[in-house]
Amino acid sequence: RKRALKTAFALFQLMGFEFFRRLPIFRLVWRRNKIQNDEFYVSNVAVDKNYRGMGYGRKLMLFAEEVAKQKGFKKICLDVENTNIQAIELYKRLGYVGTRVNRINIKNVRFAFIRMEKILSS
Repeated sequence: RKRALKTAFALFQLMGFEFFRRLPIFRLVWRRNKIQNDEFYVSNVAVDKNYRGMGYGRKLMLFAEEVAKQKGFKKICLDVENTNIQAIELYKRLGYVGTRVNRINIKNVRFAFIRMEKILSS
């Protein structure tokens, strides 16, 4: 719970009040996409728009992969909104593969999230 609050606060700092508009979406995605015991789940990755394209997202993901390996996980996964093409391309370059799409309707607006996974090498 404490970690979830820290994550929410960090997202609010990055997104401002847009965070509250998207909060129902975040909750539904987290509830619907079950995480298996052997999967290390990356909940949120965000890079300030002023620093995108500088390799920080890549470094964050590689760090997450190292943490997952150190904890003994063989697979890492995340969910990304299907309209976030830049992030999807980054994850693909890092070896992630889309495994399924989760569609959510909120107030007549349709959202789709791609589950992306990567098998971690030793």
